[in-house]
Amino acid sequence: MIPSKQLEEYCKDRLLQFEIEDDILVLNFNDKEYQIVDNEEKLFDEDFNFLPYSKYEEVGHVYEFCGRWYLQEFEQKEVSFKELIYMGDAKQSVPTESFLAMHSGYELLNGVGTIKKWVQKAKFLGVKNLGIAETKNLSGVLEFQSECLKNDIKPITGMTVPVVDGSKKYVVKMYAKNFLGWQTLLKANNLLNVDGESGVTEEFLKDNLQNIFLVIDSKFTPFHIVPKFAKYYQLDTVEFTDEDTDKDHLKNFGKYLESELEPVFINDAYYLEKEQFEVREKLWAVAKTFDFKTKNQYFKSHEESANELINLFDSNCKAWKELFLKAVKNVNMIADECNFTYDTTSRHLPKYVMTKEESSKFRSNRELFDHLVEEGLQRKIEGDKTKYIERIKKEVEILYDGDVVDYFLLTRDIANFAKSNGVLLGLARGSAGGCLVSYLLDITEIDPLEYGLIFERFLNKGRMGAWTECEAYEIETDDGKIKLNEKSLLKVIRNQKEINIFVESLQEGDEIINY
Repeated sequence: MIPSKQLEEYCKDRLLQFEIEDDILVLNFNDKEYQIVDNEEKLFDEDFNFLPYSKYEEVGHVYEFCGRWYLQEFEQKEVSFKELIYMGDAKQSVPTESFLAMHSGYELLNGVGTIKKWVQKAKFLGVKNLGIAETKNLSGVLEFQSECLKNDIKPITGMTVPVVDGSKKYVVKMYAKNFLGWQTLLKANNLLNVDGESGVTEEFLKDNLQNIFLVIDSKFTPFHIVPKFAKYYQLDTVEFTDEDTDKDHLKNFGKYLESELEPVFINDAYYLEKEQFEVREKLWAVAKTFDFKTKNQYFKSHEESANELINLFDSNCKAWKELFLKAVKNVNMIADECNFTYDTTSRHLPKYVMTKEESSKFRSNRELFDHLVEEGLQRKIEGDKTKYIERIKKEVEILYDGDVVDYFLLTRDIANFAKSNGVLLGLARGSAGGCLVSYLLDITEIDPLEYGLIFERFLNKGRMGAWTECEAYEIETDDGKIKLNEKSLLKVIRNQKEINIFVESLQEGDEIINY
């Protein structure tokens, strides 16, 4: 985007500092750096009645709305808006290598911003390791990991978890070191959101310590109830607006500083920019769940956090620097040792295991599947079966191509188990009612041909075959040659560090250690 002379003149007229970098106009005001982000959507048509100051009618003007700044432009009675995004100071004297506590919009009525924008800001700040740690929530993890990998950022998967053990109530952060750590997070998530538990127990934490990093959230954990097996605490520079709350927090925080626990520089961030606090405040008003307030839980650099940390110490005290360096060292260590990434480019369906009786009759799952479809046809369809046979051929071809035979066998097994144990099942759900194979396997109870239901609404070649159209790669490993598609995930050693990459990102010298 090449800014117009009019816009340049406007900036000068308003005494806004600006520069042009790679055809992008960067504005400077309120001691912050902004850049114009293109938005092609027209938010208002020619009937929009807002009248700007006539002096700036040809250019538009900058204004603030709900904690964000916008450039409003006018062209032939149409009005468009470009958002001015605060990206922070790119010239950081303290590198923000690891940031492990983002809370995106996936954390309902608490976090703000899309995953894409969080990763964009992280990249700008030079973050190499970005961690997600949403409260009792793993909904955004897969999108988060995918977006990080696209931007050469290592994703660190974590979750903020309440602990309830007898009279003890506190908060911890759990980060997955490996796949078993990820399973631990899933178990905790299940306890909290499916079983309805108010928190995990200390026994649960102790049983899973080898696969997770456990960090005590000092903001919500009185020091005297910290468990003996805890090793790390969260060094967070948050400041509460309520004076009494802040005093209690600092008094408790001081005990952590004096303890033998290791500090980890983790600042919970719920919005990208400081000005967006107003958005979060409105979310709180809807949620009605928060009894404290703070205005500085935004995505800040380590340099900004360090400046906040200094204010907690006497002006002549140098202890803050030692504390800061140790906390940064520990957060980078956690990021280095957390190496879990979920492969979102492949299917992870379990294989159906035939019974002894089935395995004595059939050589493969596909042979069993074909038999069950034919048996269902003869059992459930009376009279002329011509149109049913034609439909079966069409459906089965797509199911074969999509490699989902095991999925149908497993679903049939689950449905049979439910029926034999008195569990009521519906006739069908949604577009699944259009699948004749499901009907013949007794998964659904609706004959799609009788009601004119189309199979394509359920599955089609475009959906089933999309993942197989990726470019194939032949990779030499210690186990011999293997074939993978371009989006397959590899774990490699590059420059003496373990990283997760897609096959298409392999470089000369990479040592493959897992795939």
